[in-house]
Amino acid sequence: MKLTLLGLALSLPVLAQAPPPALRNPAFLEGAPGELPKGWFLPKASVDAGFHAGIEEDLSLPGGRCVAIRREKGSGAFGNLMQAVDAGPFRGKRIRLRTRMRVEGTGGVGQAWLRVDREDGSMGFFDNMQDRVVTASAWTDGTIVGDVAANAKTVNIGAFFLGGRGVLRVAPFTLEILGDTPAVHAQPARALTERGLANLAAFTRALGYIRFFHPSDAAASANWNRLAILGARAAEGATSAPDLASRLQKFFVPWA
Repeated sequence: MKLTLLGLALSLPVLAQAPPPALRNPAFLEGAPGELPKGWFLPKASVDAGFHAGIEEDLSLPGGRCVAIRREKGSGAFGNLMQAVDAGPFRGKRIRLRTRMRVEGTGGVGQAWLRVDREDGSMGFFDNMQDRVVTASAWTDGTIVGDVAANAKTVNIGAFFLGGRGVLRVAPFTLEILGDTPAVHAQPARALTERGLANLAAFTRALGYIRFFHPSDAAASANWNRLAILGARAAEGATSAPDLASRLQKFFVPWA
């Protein structure tokens, strides 16, 4: 009897930890073929740019469905499928977003993304796979791991098709808690290289132009203080002018 009670006691923490609320319709089972899956949307900027997203059948995937993002008209470069969930259950946790993507056509890339918005309106963790874009026609994993701030309000996730003609197909998503957010230790100070200084100068010029002169709604509402920090990190490590141009384009596309 004592052993039974001990076993029950040891199991209680696991049983008491309820799973986080699921993403709405993560496998795209709700909705008709050719239409947006329920719980997901394309921001106005993507719709205005001529993009469409709709459910397609694919029996090789869990649930047998994916979403295809394609530009049907216009010359816009950015089509984004997304949803937002309450950050409450994820506060103070490290989380992992997973999906798979594949690209058909030329010149386009696929990227999953995850962004944490805080209660005060500032942005927390952000990753849009700008350093590991998907270009293959075969299903390719897209994984993002990030930390959710204690004052987080929403966790925003999605995938977007950038540039080119063709289609991005996105497989079902999963969002899971990996554990508590680990302690953060600041990086030690270091001198910048000549290349790094030039990269930062180019980044600040682009930042100023898009922040103050670009007419998009996304640019008007962005947290530019946070983006300045993230963008500087992304740009500083570029090894050449083409590498820098690629990094800047991928970084600024969501706001330009």
